[in-house]
Amino acid sequence: VEFRAWLFQAALNKIREKGRYHGAGKRAADREAFALSAGSSLGEAIRDMTTPSRVAMAKEELQRLEGAFALLTEPQREVLTLARVAGLPHAVIAQRLGKSEVAVRQLLVRAMAALGSALGES
Repeated sequence: VEFRAWLFQAALNKIREKGRYHGAGKRAADREAFALSAGSSLGEAIRDMTTPSRVAMAKEELQRLEGAFALLTEPQREVLTLARVAGLPHAVIAQRLGKSEVAVRQLLVRAMAALGSALGES
């Protein structure tokens, strides 16, 4: 159960990271919700970022991800875990799964599309 929770959290973090990467150019410095002021400490900043509402939102998002992940086929879950969570290269994944690298890439694309569809994203 702990491994599963860690796995889903790692996948969620990867998805958030991609979202931040693709949305980085859209941000403006004056719209940033969080910035360290001269008088604030790192501890205060972290405490402000982990409010009960943010924790609840993260739990809800994790539940959505778990539900969407559960809708995938076993091969899709496996390739997503190996590629996006463990960060293994396609060649290594292909060797582990006994497939060609092209087949692994196609499976990964289909798995990401299925996950996005299950999450209600375009």
